[in-house]
Amino acid sequence: MTKSVVVLTGASSGIGEATARLLAQIPNLSLVLVARNQQKLKQLAQDLKQTRDLDVLVYPLDLTQLESIPDLVEAVRAKFGRLDVLLHVAGMGDFKPALEQELKNVETQFQVNTLSGIALLQAAGRQMVTQGEGKLLVVASMSAKLPTPQSSVYAASKSAINTYASVLGMELEPLGIPVTVVNPGPVRTPFFKHSSAMQDYIKNVDRFAMDADQVAQKLVDLVVRTGPMPREVNLPFTMRLAYLGQRFFPGLACWLTVRFANFK
Repeated sequence: MTKSVVVLTGASSGIGEATARLLAQIPNLSLVLVARNQQKLKQLAQDLKQTRDLDVLVYPLDLTQLESIPDLVEAVRAKFGRLDVLLHVAGMGDFKPALEQELKNVETQFQVNTLSGIALLQAAGRQMVTQGEGKLLVVASMSAKLPTPQSSVYAASKSAINTYASVLGMELEPLGIPVTVVNPGPVRTPFFKHSSAMQDYIKNVDRFAMDADQVAQKLVDLVVRTGPMPREVNLPFTMRLAYLGQRFFPGLACWLTVRFANFK
């Protein structure tokens, strides 16, 4: 039986690492681990191989180097002959008032959260069109659906990749290549260790936050799913309800957000 080849970005920590550990338990699967930290990737690959005899390719890559992203897909094609699933988890963010966001930081967030995603989707999508099948999965954020004060740039970058993926799905679904965006709410991961403001935020929303394993399980379910794929998955249920409320009552939702949901 031909093994499915899954490329996983952001694999060295957080949701990406949790997803890699779950994927390693699935038979007939080859895994490509992508992140900047080569040492962490190698250690993770060793851990996964202890679970079973798993085909793992470690591919260190700084996703801000956009010109290098097509080389990743070519390396996967050269080693495995195909690419069945792209699971793009990598992301970064910083919370500050909108007028205090330095343009360099704005650029970095859009490079990681938006431009790298577009480059990955393009390169992987072209390979999947050539082989006639595949599946594209992108982790964005509920911030794209429910932006809150001090998340202007992060929310905007995630909203942009949401929109791009939505249009890409319209174009590729007729070819048998579904595109799904997963929007998690707050998740307890090292993502929030980059600044004191982000550490304070995750503490304030802890009662609403999910564990990385919860999101990882949803991602793995989508990887192995054989039926029709959703175009969008919003997590958790409470934030999905809040998003529906925001769509129907945007003015009220904005008022409530500023007064009762501004945890940053």
